[in-house]
Amino acid sequence: MNTSHATQITPGTPGDWKELASRESNGVATYLFWSSESGDVKVIVLDLFNDDEFEFGVDPGVALDAYNHPFAYASRSRAHAAAPLSADLQPLS
Repeated sequence: MNTSHATQITPGTPGDWKELASRESNGVATYLFWSSESGDVKVIVLDLFNDDEFEFGVDPGVALDAYNHPFAYASRSRAHAAAPLSADLQPLS
């Protein structure tokens, strides 16, 4: 793990977040955090080449899988968040 990037991420996490896992490969750093206060789990992904970053919450039961496949889970998270927007669509007749 590149510690210079870890220090950028860790202070950005509120109070009780604990880093459970981290890895870096091909310019992408992935982190798994858990909140002892709330029990929430989140994954943070950082592109080390251009400093783009995203994070998403994940069910604790699939946390390790989300950590191992963050792009798949991030796209599911965005799709799930967008689902209510399509609820107003009327069927074509």
